[in-house]
Amino acid sequence: MKITKILKVVSLLILLITLISWIFTGASTGWTKTSVSTLEIDEITGLEYPVHKEALVIGLELLALGIVLSASVFTISIFTKPKQQ
Repeated sequence: MKITKILKVVSLLILLITLISWIFTGASTGWTKTSVSTLEIDEITGLEYPVHKEALVIGLELLALGIVLSASVFTISIFTKPKQQ
């Protein structure tokens, strides 16, 4: 298999993994979060209070990093010439 094809496949895999990870962790349009807070209601008083849970929510900066990395590998594959035999 040619190196250019390998690089293009790697580029596509990086892009797909980045997009799938971003979508399945919540598709946040903000910064990456390592914890999520939800409001729960106290059974006795009826008051709401925040509960923090550890969870990774990938933000736009990691999405952009994955897209830039994928585009860089794809660009390298365009300018890479296979060896002449």
